[in-house]
Amino acid sequence: MRTVIVVISSLLVGLAADSVEPHTEADTVFLTKQQKLLRLLYHVQQPTIIKEEQEIAKTYKPVEHLDNYQDKEKVEIFWKYYSHYGFLPRGEVFSVFYEKHFYQAKALFELLYYAKDFDTFYQTAVWAREHLNEAMFVYAFTIAVLHREDTRDVILPAPYEIYPQLFVNADVIQKAYNIRLQGQVTTRKEPYVFYDNYSGFPVANNPEELVSYFTEDVGLNSFFTYLHYRNPFWLNPKNYSLPEFEHRGYDFFFILEQLLGRYYLERLSNNLPDIKPVDYSHPVLVGYYPELRLQNGREAPARPEGVYPSSIDFLYVEQIKNYERRIRDAIDFGYVAGYDYEKYNLREKDLTNILGNIIEGNAESINKDFYGSIYRNLLSLFGHIVDPVHRYGVPASVLEQPETQLRDPLFYRIAKRIVSIFYQYKKLLKPYTKSDLEFPGVTVEDITFDKLVTYFDDFDFEINNALALANPEEGANVNFVARQYRLNHKPFYYHIKVMSEKEVDSVVRVFIGPKYDVYGREYTLEERKQYYVLQDIFLQKLAVGENDIKRSSKDILQFGKEAPRFSDLYYTTEGALKGEQKFFLDEFRSHFGFPQRLALPRGTRSGLPLSVFVIITPAVEGVKHSLLPYGDKHVPNFPFDRRTMELEFQVPNVYFYDTYVVHRRLEDINATV
Repeated sequence: MRTVIVVISSLLVGLAADSVEPHTEADTVFLTKQQKLLRLLYHVQQPTIIKEEQEIAKTYKPVEHLDNYQDKEKVEIFWKYYSHYGFLPRGEVFSVFYEKHFYQAKALFELLYYAKDFDTFYQTAVWAREHLNEAMFVYAFTIAVLHREDTRDVILPAPYEIYPQLFVNADVIQKAYNIRLQGQVTTRKEPYVFYDNYSGFPVANNPEELVSYFTEDVGLNSFFTYLHYRNPFWLNPKNYSLPEFEHRGYDFFFILEQLLGRYYLERLSNNLPDIKPVDYSHPVLVGYYPELRLQNGREAPARPEGVYPSSIDFLYVEQIKNYERRIRDAIDFGYVAGYDYEKYNLREKDLTNILGNIIEGNAESINKDFYGSIYRNLLSLFGHIVDPVHRYGVPASVLEQPETQLRDPLFYRIAKRIVSIFYQYKKLLKPYTKSDLEFPGVTVEDITFDKLVTYFDDFDFEINNALALANPEEGANVNFVARQYRLNHKPFYYHIKVMSEKEVDSVVRVFIGPKYDVYGREYTLEERKQYYVLQDIFLQKLAVGENDIKRSSKDILQFGKEAPRFSDLYYTTEGALKGEQKFFLDEFRSHFGFPQRLALPRGTRSGLPLSVFVIITPAVEGVKHSLLPYGDKHVPNFPFDRRTMELEFQVPNVYFYDTYVVHRRLEDINATV
């Protein structure tokens, strides 16, 4: 049986939330580290304006302090490359999907990661911030902070406040420049507010823009960004003495499937049908104009409709087709082959984890040379589509940067093709039987939900990092805020009535999915299972007799709260260092999970019908779980990870329920309170 750990990189957990005691006060050592690291991200686009950092950047050279690094050879190689060939200069667009950029970013990460102590790490980071490309620095620095033992608890600002240009429309950034040049004075308490609209607001120009409030949500895109930072495709934990990324490949599949399911619920809310997988042999029928201005002022490239994919400067279309054919043939044959020709039997047991590593092409793929990196290959192929061989110098597209991938509707078509490979494999696995599903002595008798209501409300975040300052003092008079209209929902409760013949620990899973397709046809269970989204998972001790379980939307652990503002995070840290206030870790953590405000799809005025599925399974002590004290022996999306036989689901510990989610204007909700 598989012991599944729902790792930090999955949809089930707010990133960086582990190992934090409830209401733990930060000590001086932690606060000093955090203050220094936050300063490094302060107006990171420009050379540092902090005197301490300026002095370090002038005098410190990593190659002169080899004894302060765990791997001296890595430092020497880095410095030789930097001195003789140079790294990506400041002001250029960075993309980890560009091979040259990737190798440089990885080398910078290793330089930072192998620093023996925090002081060396800090001085190295100050040097890198000043002398290397700023976007590459943020990328490598963030990954190093998340994985170093002495910094992994540090709380970093939200990506949309480090680089607002990747999350805010270009017209907002331009307005901020203009107002800044006019000498507008602002303060922390009195910011200058700019309204940031989504693509196609208030009137959509094409069907895809109807769901731009979801695909361009700053919280959702920050969540996806941190998935990459926490689990970069190139990082093999064995090479860095890090804990194993257990079930990394399965998580890759699960995340994409859940994103697609959640995306489809938003499409249904806007009367849009499901999407089809991207196709190599046909023109791309969905265009996209990002409306973003990249960090160096260049516009993010647009993609018109009707463009055919063609071979790019480092990848041929036929090569990608061959990679996919090899994977699909291996599934049909029942074996995949490793580097040493070792065979892995795909039929004996569920090897989705190995298959996921192969498809993502991450550092733990058993044979990357043969199976390639089809997921990233597709992102590069379609990301390069308007300038495949860089003849016109078009910068990296939104598909080639983790911060912006979810904005492009083509991303979901690519994900759809990737997930279809997993489904080809899943169809070959034996479906669960009643004996696999049942929990003897436990019966779910009923489930009821409060009325589910969504609305849009204002969300403010700082865009100060997009602007340049002459000195730190000037920052006190600069506070520009973007106000975005984001989806939200009223708090709700749901009740599960359970009868148990014994006292037992159990794991409860709650899924939501579509009841009907866009044409009003009811889905069968087999059709619906790919769209089910895991809404809640929790450990429940069942008493003998009737159990009335009451859950609040605020209790759901896999949803993350809003990130603190950059300025609030910094000034609270500074105040705590001065002894003027206290800094509690739990008040600032767990803000990079799947956004709490997106817990429900938008719904419709008349109500979007939803199918709710509940299953209760026996908990097993000793089975590790990142959210729960201990879990069960099943994957997160059990029992929908295999083909479903509807008759087999007629067991007492399973329950189906129908509800609906309605959408209202905030003014109407306030009027009824």
